[in-house]
Amino acid sequence: MHYKNIRAQVVNGFTLIEVAIAILIIAILAVAILQGIPNTLAKARDSRKKDQLSRYKTAFEDYYNDNACYPPSGTLADCNGKGLQPYLPKIVCDQNTIPYTYTPSADCRSYAIYTKLEVKDDPDIARAGCANGCGPGGQYNYGVSNQKLQ
Repeated sequence: MHYKNIRAQVVNGFTLIEVAIAILIIAILAVAILQGIPNTLAKARDSRKKDQLSRYKTAFEDYYNDNACYPPSGTLADCNGKGLQPYLPKIVCDQNTIPYTYTPSADCRSYAIYTKLEVKDDPDIARAGCANGCGPGGQYNYGVSNQKLQ
């Protein structure tokens, strides 16, 4: 009779080994998920930067069509400013406080906007022509322009 009671308790509960295995599996999954979070967040921030530069490119082309010149050099310096209305509702900055680097040409016919992406192996860096650096001092790794980036 004593043997039946022990057997019933094992069937109705978990053994120490089963609990340890379950905890180990949960720990492995947690480590895998937590390691991916920083990279996922960096990709999200980079995606936001690329999207914003794309919006600037469209706004600058509209501005050029109306003014036969791209916006003046200080246009992107005023974070949350309204210097590109009606083309964009407000100036959005890199990381909300740092203006994107904007370099218009002296003849008003070209421009480039640069930023640094966090994910260094992003394929868009090579597509933009910035694999070896671009922009002033070669310190950026991504940008948009109406011409080839330098």
